[in-house]
Amino acid sequence: MTDLPSTRRRFGLGGLAATLAIGLVLGVGGAWLFRGSGAREHAETKAEAKPTYVCPMHPSVVSDHPGD
Repeated sequence: MTDLPSTRRRFGLGGLAATLAIGLVLGVGGAWLFRGSGAREHAETKAEAKPTYVCPMHPSVVSDHPGD
């Protein structure tokens, strides 16, 4: 039998650098997109939040103003 040369290519330094660069671009871009939409919704929700009052003896009783 004869030894055939390996046709398998190695994942060189250039391939590793390209993979890291693509991952970085996708990660930063995705974080930028989600941060832009989520921050605005969070600010609106926080501004509209009103305090709620819960009866200590009856937790199912919830009101928007303090009781007696």
